[in-house]
Amino acid sequence: MQGLKFFLFKYRYYLLVFILLELTAYYLASVNYNQNEKKYIGQKTQEFKIGLNAVTNQFEKLASTVFELRVNRPDVKTLLKQIPEGDVLKNDEIRKALLGLLQNSFIEMNREHIEFLAFFLPDNHAFLRFSDPSLYGDDISDIRSLIQNVNQKQEAASSFEVGLASAGYRCVFPLFDSTRYLGCVELGIGWAGLREELKDIFPYEFRFLINKEQLIKKTPFLKLDYYIFSDLSEEYFYERHALEKMVLDTRHSFVSPRNIVQFNKLSKRTIESDLMDKNTFGVALRINQNDILAHYYPLKGADGSLVAYIVSYGKDSAVLGYRSDFRIIFILSSLGLMFLIILIAYSRESYRIIRLKHDQLLESEKKLTDLNNSKDKFFSIIAHDLRNPFHGLVGLSQVLKEDYKVMDEEKIQKFHRLIYQSAKQGYQLVLNLLEWTRIQTGRITYNPEKVNISRMADENIDLLRNQAEAKQVEIKNKMDRPYYCYADYNMLSTVIRNLLSNAIKFSEKDGTVYIESHYKAGNLEIVVKDEGIGMDEETIDSLFKIESTRSVDGTGGEQGTGLGLILSYEFVERNNGSIQVKSKLGKGSTFIVRLPVA
Repeated sequence: MQGLKFFLFKYRYYLLVFILLELTAYYLASVNYNQNEKKYIGQKTQEFKIGLNAVTNQFEKLASTVFELRVNRPDVKTLLKQIPEGDVLKNDEIRKALLGLLQNSFIEMNREHIEFLAFFLPDNHAFLRFSDPSLYGDDISDIRSLIQNVNQKQEAASSFEVGLASAGYRCVFPLFDSTRYLGCVELGIGWAGLREELKDIFPYEFRFLINKEQLIKKTPFLKLDYYIFSDLSEEYFYERHALEKMVLDTRHSFVSPRNIVQFNKLSKRTIESDLMDKNTFGVALRINQNDILAHYYPLKGADGSLVAYIVSYGKDSAVLGYRSDFRIIFILSSLGLMFLIILIAYSRESYRIIRLKHDQLLESEKKLTDLNNSKDKFFSIIAHDLRNPFHGLVGLSQVLKEDYKVMDEEKIQKFHRLIYQSAKQGYQLVLNLLEWTRIQTGRITYNPEKVNISRMADENIDLLRNQAEAKQVEIKNKMDRPYYCYADYNMLSTVIRNLLSNAIKFSEKDGTVYIESHYKAGNLEIVVKDEGIGMDEETIDSLFKIESTRSVDGTGGEQGTGLGLILSYEFVERNNGSIQVKSKLGKGSTFIVRLPVA
C-alpha cells in the first residue's frame, strides 16, 4: 500500500497528462464517428432520393399517358357534362355509365400498377372511385390539398397522400371540354406498388409508416380498421392490406420479416425518439449475424405536411464498422478514465476526511465556547437573581423578628406579603433553572399528543387571573372554536402561561392582553398580544439567548428571572415548532407560536 501511494504521488502529473491526451483522443474519435455516420446516412439519403424520384417520375409519365389515351376521351367528357347539381338519381345513372365505359380500361391500368382511378367535381367532392364506388359523396375529399390545388389552379399536380381512398402516390389531371372545366381525374399507385417499383432499384425491404394525425383527418372513423398501429410508435400506422402483402411476399425479400420485427423491437426507443423530429435518419443494428441499416425517409404531401415515412431495411455493415472503431477507442479511453477516477476519488476522500475532522474540531470548539458562555450566564443568574429574593427574605425576616412587638398589624401584614413575594420569586427562579437544566442535559420527558389549545388557554387564563386583576389587566381569549395541534401538553401549557404572564407583566394598568389561534400553511398559530411598553430590536434579538438574556422589571415593578422566554423557546423547538416576535417601543408586543397540526 505504501509503495502504491508513493507511485501515485510521484507520477501524478504524468498520469494527468496521459488522461488529458486520452480524453482528447476520445473526443476526436467521437467526432470522427459522428461525422462518418452522418456522411454515410447523407449518401444513402441522396441515393434513395434519386431512386424515389426515378420511380415517381416513371409513374407520372405512365399516369399521363394513361390519362391522355384512356380517360381524356370525348365520350367520358360527354357523360361528365351531363352531371346535374343535386339530382341524385341522374348522378347515379351517369356514374354507372362512366363505370361501364372505363371498367376494362381500369383493369388494364391495374396490370400497370395504377391501382386508383377517381373523378372529382370542381367543388372537390368525389364523383366516382373505381377502386371503391361506394365512397361517392364522401365528406373527406374536400380537405385533400392535392385535389383542392388542381381544381383551383386547373393544372396537373402530384404528391404523396394518406387516407382511406388516397394512400400512396397520386397524379391528378384537370379535365376540360371546349366550353368549361369539368373537374379532375386522379390516378394513383399504392404503397405495395411503390414497394415493388423501389425493389427493382434497391436491394432493400420496405415498409411505410403513415402519419396518424394526417390519416385521422382524411379517414372516417369506422374505416380506421383498414389500418393498424405500427410497432415503432403510436403516432404512426401501417396500412393493413399493404403490410400483410409485404409480409407474405418473401420471395424477393432482401431482409426477412422476422429480422425486421426483431430489429424494430430492439431499436424502438431510439426510432420513436427520432420519428418525433420528422427528419431523415438511420439506425444500424446486428440481427442474427446480419448487419442491418434501416433508413427513414419522410414523405411530404401537397401542403408540405409529413404524410408518411418510407423505411428501407438493407444489409449494410458500414455504420456498424464505424461504431466498432469507436468502441475500441472508447474502451481504451474508459480504462484511462477509470484509473483517473480512482486516483481522484482516493485523493478527494483523504481530503474530505481531513476536512471533516477539521470542521468537527471547529464545531466542538464552538460548542465548548457556547457551553462556557451558558455556564457563566447560569452562574451569573444564580449569583445575582437568586441572591436578590433570598436577600429580601433574610432582611425582611430579620426586621420582623426584631421589631414585630412594636409593629402595628397593617405593617406586619405588609412584611408578610413582601416575604411571600420574595419566596415566590425565588421558588419560580429555582423551578425555571431546574427546567432549563433538564432541557440542556436531555432529561426532560417528551410526550406529544393531540392538544386542545382553546381549552388550554382558558385553563392558564384562570391560573393568571389574580396576577391580571392585581394590575387591572383584562385577558381576552378570541378563540371562537376548538383549535388542535400536536405537542407535549405540559411543555405547551408552560409556554402559554409564560407568554401570558409576560404580557401581563409589561402591560399598563387597564390594559388588554389577547390570545387567539388560526390555521396557516399546515400549522397552528398561537398569537399572544399585549398593548404594553414594547421592545426595541436589540432586546428582541437577545430574548431567547441564555448568554445575553437580562431581566427587565414590569410596568408595576414586577421582577423576573429572564428565563421564562428561554424556556418557552426551548419547549417550542422541542415540539417541532417555531416562535416569532413582533414589537415596537410603546406599541406593545406580539408573540406567534407555530406548531404542527394534529
